[in-house]
Parts: sequence; structure tokens; C-alpha cells
Amino acid sequence: MSDYNYRGNSIPGGGVGSGRVGETWTLSFTLPGGFPPGVNKLYDINHLSRSVRLTDQAALWKTRAIPFIKPCRWPDEWLLKLTLVYESDRWLYKNGRLRRIDLDGFLKLTIDTMFSKWGMDDSRLVEISCSKVHGPREQIRVILQRAELI
Repeated sequence: MSDYNYRGNSIPGGGVGSGRVGETWTLSFTLPGGFPPGVNKLYDINHLSRSVRLTDQAALWKTRAIPFIKPCRWPDEWLLKLTLVYESDRWLYKNGRLRRIDLDGFLKLTIDTMFSKWGMDDSRLVEISCSKVHGPREQIRVILQRAELI
């Protein structure tokens, strides 16, 4: 997938842009190498010291994913729309029945990893869309766009 796709008259990441109606800002890339651990395997909690940290499995996934995340320096006031497409050949059993793999468990670490690299607050997300597609390998296709307010 391409790095930046833009229809308008400014370069993404290089400034605020003109803000005209009809401009589309898109950043797209792929995170290869498998899915993050589910929500139940994200954190080690030490109740005695009242501390929380990523599990080794979650920290390893984050470390491996960061180099594939494209840079993004969009203005702080922009609201964002995120589309995540989880591609895998494991969505179905051999008999054709759907496996019980929840996408919502993957969202937290995927979003936190991207936004920590970008140095942005993920509260700017006003729309999140995720889907499963069949493919030869586990990977996550990411599309980040400037949100259109109605």
C-alpha cells in the first residue's frame, strides 16, 4: 500500500493544509507478522505495588510493529478516522465453520502502538472501523484519514 495519498493542494505532514471541502488526507500501510495479543494477555498487574506493565508478549509485538508504522505529523486539531483490516487464513476451521476470534481484543494494542509512535493522543479518533478478510498471511492493513465532520 502507498505511503501518503492526497487529493488537494498541500502535502500531508508538512502543515495544516488549506482545509477546503472535498480534500481527502490518507495515510496507509501494512503491519506484517501477525496479530497483537488479545486484551486478556496485554498487561501484567502487580497488586502489591499497584503497578501495571505490558506483558512480554505484548511488548514484543509492539517492538516488532513500530518499524512498519509510517510517520504521521498531522495537525493536533484534526479529528481522525481509522480503518483496520485484519487479514488471515485462520478465520475459518477446516470444516468451513467460523472460528471465534474477536477483533476488538486486537484494537487496544494496535491503536496504542501507532499513536505512541506518532506522539498523538488517540482520543482524536472519532471513527474506528475494523474488518476480517481472508488472505495468505496474518497482517493488518491500516488506513488513517482526516475525519469529515457533518
